[in-house]
Amino acid sequence: GILGTLAIFTFIESQKIINMVDSVAIKPLSIITSTIIGYVILADPLSKYHFIAVLFAVIGALMIGQPPFIMQIFGYKEECVGNIQTQWIGYLLAFISSFCMGFVFLCIRTASKAPAFLLISSQTLCNI
Repeated sequence: GILGTLAIFTFIESQKIINMVDSVAIKPLSIITSTIIGYVILADPLSKYHFIAVLFAVIGALMIGQPPFIMQIFGYKEECVGNIQTQWIGYLLAFISSFCMGFVFLCIRTASKAPAFLLISSQTLCNI
């Protein structure tokens, strides 16, 4: 519940700093972070196809979001990409949100014997 609340809070805070489209493009990476965390912590198998899919998903999210600190590397002028000094915080918050949500997915998967009501209500109780 605490991780879910942190994911929601950081997602909302990231939308205050960066464009909503960028924040929403990063949010689905929670499935990718869940895959990586599952591989590291639970020793889930990760084939080369999974690795390629993870790589393409991250590249796709970066292409959709077009973070200014990366766009400046490719030669875009600063006035075209916005305030680089503060926007990286918004992207960091969006990635933290994605990481926390991926960890929530992993916790729910490992808590398969817990009652569904308890799993659903834990985030609700933390949000109050």
